[in-house]
Amino acid sequence: YDKSLYKKYQDIYEGKDKNPSQTIKKYFNSKYIFSGKTNKDFIIVAEKDKNLEKAYEDQWSLIYKVAN
Repeated sequence: YDKSLYKKYQDIYEGKDKNPSQTIKKYFNSKYIFSGKTNKDFIIVAEKDKNLEKAYEDQWSLIYKVAN
C-alpha cells in the first residue's frame, strides 16, 4: 500500500486533479483509463483534459487514451 499513490488515485477519481492525464502518465505509467459512467466528477474533468482522447464508450463505461 502506497498512501501517496492512493491519494493521487483518489484525487483523480473524485475530479480534484484538474490534469489527470499527466498524473496518470507520470505516476501510474498507463496509456488507458477505464471509468464507469457513474463517476461523473472524473468524467467532467476528463472531457476538459486535452491529453485524454475518448477511445471507447458504451452505456456503462468509458475508456480514455492518454496522449504521449
